[in-house]
Amino acid sequence: MTITVPGCIGKLHLDGGGSSNWATATLQSTGPNTCWMAFWSRNTATGNPPASQGFSVAPYSSGSAGSPYYHDSTHQVAISISNGSKQVGSAWYN
Repeated sequence: MTITVPGCIGKLHLDGGGSSNWATATLQSTGPNTCWMAFWSRNTATGNPPASQGFSVAPYSSGSAGSPYYHDSTHQVAISISNGSKQVGSAWYN
């Protein structure tokens, strides 16, 4: 799935790494601004706070999260992105 803010495109890949249970995330800057992404994981069975990893990409470049997250019926993943002035988050996905 894809979310956007002006100048930034964030993608959540639910079949990252060639497996349907691993999720990865990528971020692209399409304009003259830095973009930021947070990649989230939570376990709905435990109710513990979500884990996350964050990274940024320079203007007109792209990058990906450092590690995949596992997802299944109780493990959910999500992304949020920002261009420095506007932030958008996705839904949680199993």
